[in-house]
Amino acid sequence: THADSLAVSIGTSHGVYKNQKNPTLNFERLHELATAVPVPLVLHGGSGTGDDNLKKCVAGGITKVNVFTEFTTAALAGAQKAIAEGNLKSFMRVQELADTEVKKVLRHYIKLLTLKEI
Repeated sequence: THADSLAVSIGTSHGVYKNQKNPTLNFERLHELATAVPVPLVLHGGSGTGDDNLKKCVAGGITKVNVFTEFTTAALAGAQKAIAEGNLKSFMRVQELADTEVKKVLRHYIKLLTLKEI
């Protein structure tokens, strides 16, 4: 197919997990795919999957992890802080707090998945 990458289905799903538990992932299937497929593997639905699961996924061949839900949740938390401070009239403050929370999530994932300090 000449695909640049392949998003694999090993037990994750998009959005927030309703039961708030980390999903059970099929690492055996990941190994089979990583061995058989010559393109980089992608994990969709990484938010809420759990740090240990994500580390195992990267070790098992995942080269791209999608965690967008985690970023939007963090941005919302920052906006809610601005509201709690009474800063509804200052868009810049809302944006600043949202950015701060998103950066925390980004630093966490960079450190987790690359073993580098930010």
